Amino acid sequence: MIMMKYFLSGIICFAAIALQSCSGDCSQPTPQYCEVIDYDENFYQPVCGCDGETYTNVAVAECKYGILDHFPGECD
Repeated sequence: MIMMKYFLSGIICFAAIALQSCSGDCSQPTPQYCEVIDYDENFYQPVCGCDGETYTNVAVAECKYGILDHFPGECD
């Protein structure tokens, strides 16, 4: 019974941390490489940012909005 209590507490803490780190404003300073690349906002290869927004491509997410934490595809 005690082991189950710790297990459930651990799951709840992990979920709280995961939700906190992946929601809201997660933008970071614009990377230096963004100063030298010419990105096309119309090139569609979507990525889902840590803020839950879909961006048209990696360069737009990173260089225009500072979203460095993202994964391929549209957000749900």
